This record gives sequence, structure tokens and C-alpha cells, in this order.
Amino acid sequence: YGIFENGESGAWGPRLGEWPKDDIVGGLSSGPIALFNKRGEALVISSHGSFMSASHDQGPETLDFGTMGSLTSLPAGFSVSHVLVASRGGVNKAFRAWGDHLLSY
Repeated sequence: YGIFENGESGAWGPRLGEWPKDDIVGGLSSGPIALFNKRGEALVISSHGSFMSASHDQGPETLDFGTMGSLTSLPAGFSVSHVLVASRGGVNKAFRAWGDHLLSY
């Protein structure tokens, strides 16, 4: 996997690892996640809105998406969404499609 961190955990930029063996950072330190294999298949997953309250967490063999665990209440009508973009053209193509989607929304 690859994830972009924002510096809360002491790192800036991309971090690579093997999922689910290595922990994927969630919460305020997290950015878009790319899952990919050697065949060029890639997924990019990220928040789609409410970026400052959306989060993900890693279970034993799952990635869970929702709101930050520290939220104690949500206003009526609040919503959170995430986006998943798949590509068979590699990580770069998946990220381009992800970015194009966010810019067009």
C-alpha cells in the first residue's frame, strides 16, 4: 500500500508498506490510500467530503471508514462520504482518475 501522511506522525509525503502486515495510519495523519499489486491493479480510497471529520481505521484484515472516533456529536443532516477509484493501469492512473473525480465533483 501507499498512503500520504500530513506530518502528524512525524512524516510528510508518501509511506509504503505491505497490507495487512504493516499498519496504515488513520486519523488526522492520513490522506488518500492506494492499494496495489504487481499486476498493475490499483485502488485509491479517500474522503470525498467532510475531510476534517472523516477517518479510517485498520482492523485485522479490514479498512474501516467513517467519522473520527473523537467526535461526540454530529449536527442534524451531517454526512460523510468516501470515494474508491479502481484502475488496471497502475497507481499513477488510479491517482489521476481519483484527482479528476474530486475536481469534477
